[in-house]
Amino acid sequence: MKDKVNSVENEKEKNSEEERNIFVNNLIESINHINNAVVYKDNRYILRMLKYIKGMRINIKNDTNNLMPILINLITKIFKENNPIYIILYKYINEYKELTKEILEFININDKTYINCLAEIEVFFYLMILLYLLDKKDYNESMKLSNLIINRINKLNKRSLDYINAKVYFYYSWIHELGCNFSGIRQELLMIYRNACLHRDIMTQTVVLNLILRNYIKHNLYDLAVKFISKTSFPDNLSSNAQYARYLYYIGKILAIQLAYSEAHSKLTQAIRKAPQNTQSAKGFKLEATKMEIIVELLMGDIPDRSLFSNKIMRNKLIPYKHVVSAVRNGDINKFSKVMYDYKKLFIRDGVYLLIKRIHHNVIKTALRIINLSYSRISI
Repeated sequence: MKDKVNSVENEKEKNSEEERNIFVNNLIESINHINNAVVYKDNRYILRMLKYIKGMRINIKNDTNNLMPILINLITKIFKENNPIYIILYKYINEYKELTKEILEFININDKTYINCLAEIEVFFYLMILLYLLDKKDYNESMKLSNLIINRINKLNKRSLDYINAKVYFYYSWIHELGCNFSGIRQELLMIYRNACLHRDIMTQTVVLNLILRNYIKHNLYDLAVKFISKTSFPDNLSSNAQYARYLYYIGKILAIQLAYSEAHSKLTQAIRKAPQNTQSAKGFKLEATKMEIIVELLMGDIPDRSLFSNKIMRNKLIPYKHVVSAVRNGDINKFSKVMYDYKKLFIRDGVYLLIKRIHHNVIKTALRIINLSYSRISI
C-alpha cells in the first residue's frame, strides 16, 4: 500500500516537472517570437506568440504556486526596477518574488537581452497577469489592474504592439462585462476606437468596433448602435474571419430588432459560415448565432430546418428554442405561453426575450390557418 502511494506521488511530481518544463519553454519561445517580430518588423511572429498563450494560461491555472513565481522571475530578469511594470504589477511581483528560485533556462537573460522590444514584452506580461486574475474570478482586482494597464498601453504608440494591444483591449472589455461595469467603459472604448482609426491600427480598430457594438447591444441601446454603424465600417484589409463573423452577428441582431428580418437573416447566415468550422472552435459564438438565426427565421414566417437541432454539441442548449419552433409549427398558443413562462429567465439572459415575444403573432396566424384549413374540409 505504501509503495502504491509513493508511486502515485512520484508520478505526480514527474507530471508537475514536465508541465513546468513545457511552461518555461513556451514562455521563452513567446518572448523570442516578440523579439523577432520587432527585429524583423513582421507581425506573423506575434501571431505565433499568441498561440502559446492559451496553453500557458491553463498551466498557470492548474499550478499557480509553482508557475507564477517563474513568470515573476522572468519579469525581474528582463526589466530594470525603474520600469513602469514594477508599479503596475507591484502587488503580484511582491507576492511571488520571495518564492522565486534561480531558473537554469533564465541564466543568460538580463535587462539587455531584449532591449529592443521591452514595451512589447511588458504588454505581454500584463496580458498574462490579467488572464491569471480572470481565471481566479477576481473581477474587482482585475478591473482595477486592467484600468492601469489601459492607461499605460494607450501611451505606447508602436505598430509592433497592435496585435497584443488588441488582445488586451478584448480582455479589458470582457473583465468589465463580467464585473458588471460594462457601461462604465463605453466612453473609453470609443476613445480607443478613435485613436486606432487615427493611427491606422487595423487590428485594434476591428476588435474594439465589435466591443462597442456588443456594449450597445448588452444595454439595449440599439438606436446608438445604428448611429454608430452608420458612421463606421468594417476594415476591408483585415484577414480575420473570426472578427468579421462577430461583426456580422452583431449587425444581424441589430437589424432583427429594427424589424429588418430578411437582412438580419442574411447577416446571421454569413456569420455562421465565417465562424471556424472546426466543431471544437467558437462553440459559444456558433450557439448564440444559431439561436438568433432560429428566431429570425420564425419572425420571417419560416420554420427552421430540423437539422439545426441535431447538432450533438448544441442540441441540449437549443431545447427551449426547439419548443418555440414546435409551438409555432402547430399554432399552439397555450404551449407557446408555457414555453415563454418556463424559459423566460433563459431568454432574457440570451438577450432574445423581446424578439421571441414578437413571434406570438405568428403563432396566432398559424393557429388561424389550421382552423381555416379544418373548416374548409367540412362539406356543406
